[in-house]
Amino acid sequence: MSDRKLIQQFVDSFAKLDDMLLLESNYPELVVDQTAEDWETWNTIPVWQPASISTPLETLGSLYNAIGGGPLPCLYEALVLSFRWLEVDLKVFQLFANPPGEGLEGLINSISQSQYSTESLLFPRYIPFARAGAGLHDPVCFDISQMSDQLDCPIVRIDHEALLCDSKIVERAWPWKSFRDAVIEVIFSS
Repeated sequence: MSDRKLIQQFVDSFAKLDDMLLLESNYPELVVDQTAEDWETWNTIPVWQPASISTPLETLGSLYNAIGGGPLPCLYEALVLSFRWLEVDLKVFQLFANPPGEGLEGLINSISQSQYSTESLLFPRYIPFARAGAGLHDPVCFDISQMSDQLDCPIVRIDHEALLCDSKIVERAWPWKSFRDAVIEVIFSS
C-alpha cells in the first residue's frame, strides 16, 4: 500500500476512535458542516474533522529548529505536511494537534506545550509527538537516535513520573518498532 493511502486510512480512523467534539471554534477549516439534510446526526456540540491541507516541505526546517533535531519518520512528516487536525485520542495514544495555520507553528506549539517538551533530557534524542492513551500522561516519543536507513525509528514511552520527579528517563515497553507499525495498528483497531 502506498504511503498516501496509508496516511488517508490513518486519518479516516480518527472519527472512528474519537468523538471529535469541537470545544473551541478557532479553526473553521475543521468544523463539520451540519446541514439540514443530516439533522438526525447533528451533535449539540459541533464536531471537527481533519482537513487535507498541503504544507510546503521547507516548513520542516522550522520544526527541526524548534525541537533541536530531525529528521522525523518519513511517514509522520508526510502526515503533518498533508493534513491538519486537533489533538485526537486514538486509544493507544493521543496524537498531538497539528492545527491549521502558518507553517507548522501549531504543531510546534502542541509539542512545546506538552509538559515534557521543556525537559532538556528528552531533546534531541526523544521527540514527543503524543501522550499515552487510557488516561496516562507518559510522553510517546520518536527515538531519532535510532533512525533507520528507511527513515523510521522506534517509538518509546517515557515514564512521566521518573522524568518529572527524578529527572530520569525511564523507557517503558511499547509495542511498535516504528511509526508505520503504530499507524497500521491504529487503522486495524478502528
